[in-house]
Amino acid sequence: MAAPQSKLKHVFGTEMQMQDCYGNVRPGVCHVDSNTIKANNKYFAFPGTMNGTLCVQALSDKGSPPEERPVLFNEESTVLDVDISQTDDSLVAAGYEDGSAMVFRIPAEGLTQNITTANATLGAGGDSRRLLYVSFHPLVANLLMTAHANKVTKLWDIESQQDCFTLPAHGGAVINASWSNAGDLCATIAKDKKVRVVDPRASTVATEYLPHDGNKSGRVAWLGNLDRLCTVGFTKTGGREIAMTDPRNVQKPLFTAQLEGGTATPLPLYDADLSLLFLGGRGEGIIRIAQATEDKITFLGQYANKDPQSAVALLPKSHVDVTTCEVARVLKLIETRHVVVPIRFEVPRQAAAHIFQDDLYPSTWDRRPTMDAAQFASNAPCPAPTLVPVQH
Repeated sequence: MAAPQSKLKHVFGTEMQMQDCYGNVRPGVCHVDSNTIKANNKYFAFPGTMNGTLCVQALSDKGSPPEERPVLFNEESTVLDVDISQTDDSLVAAGYEDGSAMVFRIPAEGLTQNITTANATLGAGGDSRRLLYVSFHPLVANLLMTAHANKVTKLWDIESQQDCFTLPAHGGAVINASWSNAGDLCATIAKDKKVRVVDPRASTVATEYLPHDGNKSGRVAWLGNLDRLCTVGFTKTGGREIAMTDPRNVQKPLFTAQLEGGTATPLPLYDADLSLLFLGGRGEGIIRIAQATEDKITFLGQYANKDPQSAVALLPKSHVDVTTCEVARVLKLIETRHVVVPIRFEVPRQAAAHIFQDDLYPSTWDRRPTMDAAQFASNAPCPAPTLVPVQH
């Protein structure tokens, strides 16, 4: 099948040299459905090997730091999930075995010593069970989602340390969530394998559906610029499958395709600027590259390496090198080598070093919050994110 836009059909991935990688990355064990590393414009974070610790490394700090690096430390419980804010580079959150979430602020000079006091503790002493999922809102400042093993999912105002909203009951614990383009609605996928489109401020489920027929849970990504839901899951026979659905009409998917090989659920990473999807499954050495339109997903190719990844994370567009027509950069965690390797995804063009290829770099999100948690809680209208030209 031909690519919808030929300018991207030859996109390919390349590992960066070892001097540009991050060594001594030794993550601890977190919840089975957790993506072990999370990244923003300045840092990446992962659970440490010592119980209750959270590690943060600056993206500018390449090479191998000492094994006994400074950590964010909660001696009371075990880390089950982590996230890092996209609107405030210094905020990182962890979800714990005891049901609490902690939010830490990284000092301006970076993490130079252990920090044992969180800036916010959410849900401590409550009746919730294990906290399996934590996620910052991608556009609203100081708003954090928590999902517990007892199927309770909440949104928290980090500043006031109060829960703003409790999402309507799900048939299982929420595994992951993804927000609409303006950030007013969220799509969740839970252990009952159903996708739900939720309006958290109205406490309503706009729609719900079963995207795949298999017995294993999947993942969901809201392709905000296209207003489509992309899911990855499993068929009745155990094969992996990707699907795309219009959230206004979920009775029949717009597109489905089989994903060959592997048994893990690939995590869909989405670049809205070019409608690019990157699919990397745990235990695989492959990252698939695809492009979405309003009615289909076209596979462009794949990056393949012998080293299996434990987790992947998409970096902001500010990290790409426009002189080589790099359109995306993905971090790949290789636990067997204790290293995080950046993968450059580039489109081959001879004139790139001399002439800015503006068709590859449409305007991108300015990475500023559109509102804060208090405004969100007051039911203020959610504006669309502001787009700005790519710097070159």
